[in-house]
Amino acid sequence: MKSPKLLALCGLALGLPALAACSIFNGASRDSDGQITEAGDVDAFQLAVGDCLILADLADTITSVPAKPCSEAHDGEVIKLITVQSISDGVYDEAVVTEEAETGCEAAMGEVVGPNWVETGLSWTYLYPTDESWETGDREIVCMAAVEGLTLTATVAGTGN
Repeated sequence: MKSPKLLALCGLALGLPALAACSIFNGASRDSDGQITEAGDVDAFQLAVGDCLILADLADTITSVPAKPCSEAHDGEVIKLITVQSISDGVYDEAVVTEEAETGCEAAMGEVVGPNWVETGLSWTYLYPTDESWETGDREIVCMAAVEGLTLTATVAGTGN
């Protein structure tokens, strides 16, 4: 199911928004290794692989995402950041961007979660540039492992091995 800025993937009824214009707010604390140590909002453009997130109830277009240390209850985790490569003329094409996201994020599940990721009950989704953020130079797709109706309290890495 796909609407202009809301995607549900792999049978997961969790719709996630596209990235929006830049925000300077960053309420989560990170340690020197970049791991989140205190819950708070993370600017959508500052998300990093391994960030554990609260994905439920996000708006259609976002500037920040609630994040927590992975040892605390969460329902998503950033597993890969992809720079859009499939648009050579620089003109935004949502269909091309989402196709690249779907291919790259599904592959990331096997790479990060493991080859048996389907058996874990996890699904995947992503954030992607909007036409407005594209105009400001946004080219990043944020791939996330997600779980609907359940709570994670650890990283998803390696759980599908």
